[in-house]
Amino acid sequence: MPIIALVRHILFQMRRDVAHHIGIETFLNRDAGGGVRRINQAQAFLDTALAHQVLNFAGYVDERAALARFELYLLHHKTIGSHFSTTRAQRRIHYVRIAPMHNIPAEKLRGVWSATPTPFDQNGRVDVASVERLIEHHCRLGVNGLFLAGTCGEGAWMPNGERRRFVQSAVAANRGRMVIAVQATDNSSARILDNIEEIKEDGADMAVIAPPHFLMNATPDNLRALYVDAIRQSPLPIGIYDRGKHGAVTVPDEVLADLYAQPNVIAAKDSSSDPARREIALQARRQKPELALFDGDEFKCVEYLQAGYDGLMLGGGILHGFIANQMIEAVKSGDVEAAHECQALMTRLMFAVYGENIECWLSGLKKYLVEAGIFETWFNYLKFPLTPKCEADIAQILKTDRDVLLPSKT
Repeated sequence: MPIIALVRHILFQMRRDVAHHIGIETFLNRDAGGGVRRINQAQAFLDTALAHQVLNFAGYVDERAALARFELYLLHHKTIGSHFSTTRAQRRIHYVRIAPMHNIPAEKLRGVWSATPTPFDQNGRVDVASVERLIEHHCRLGVNGLFLAGTCGEGAWMPNGERRRFVQSAVAANRGRMVIAVQATDNSSARILDNIEEIKEDGADMAVIAPPHFLMNATPDNLRALYVDAIRQSPLPIGIYDRGKHGAVTVPDEVLADLYAQPNVIAAKDSSSDPARREIALQARRQKPELALFDGDEFKCVEYLQAGYDGLMLGGGILHGFIANQMIEAVKSGDVEAAHECQALMTRLMFAVYGENIECWLSGLKKYLVEAGIFETWFNYLKFPLTPKCEADIAQILKTDRDVLLPSKT
């Protein structure tokens, strides 16, 4: 089918399926400097000439490439009407992704990221003053990005309003210094998209999707559809959080590979601790070199960095981010002995804070942050205990390891 005829057919499909109310937001890269142009909410009555102009703006002089893009879009929107059943959904903008989909600098999609805990007051409300100190502390550690409301951040347990307060206050305090990613995980693509819409409104740069908390009829096809539907409609770039077999729902290997291949997926946090899934991620990156791979297993960092991962996205990043940066530099320079020394130091500090059997995990991490003057309380929704030994060990490391825990600003 000639490209113009195909575009005309697509526009007809759009008009029919969404009852004349769909908008398109097209992100376009006009020049080598990466300037992003938008055609915002072009209504479904767009004529074929404008649609063809979109192709020209995007630089697709190869009609076969343009054809492939539009075929994917058409296939995806065969049942688009089902997404327009609520008032909010009718306001949602659908996206045609033609050019690079984000402005996150490549150098920020590597190095150390922190899957940070969330500071609460004693009533479980986000403590904004502590958020401001949290941001400054991460900058002092040399962290490139923050993952908010993840597992360590208690995103699945805090009230939605508090998640939004956390994101808004973090974005305001950050002032663009670090990349801000936020967990959008939920039990359906519609709910994930609602979360992403809020995350975008609150000023974050990226949304992260982990396996759903609960999913019935969790066939590989249904799980793939849940992810892909959200990924393709997301107004933000997506990170995939692979928890392997550690979550309630396990994403099959073949589905994981499909997710990494999606154009709007720009990063992956691999907390699977599974060499087979690590190889899936590395294979995906070989096929899509711009995909950033982060290790989420903070006890095996050297192994993943040596395998070729771009960085570390760690729940303990707020504790040992400075040391993690030293480890990355050691691996880059080929000093494996120094890298393992960094890992040993990180492991010792984690056991001091989390407890020998990880019994104090979140409470210990937050208690450390209280003693370091960053958080006001160690309140956590998961109600992890705080043992006398953990308290004593935390006090000890703040004396003996203060230079790497709280380094001076340069």
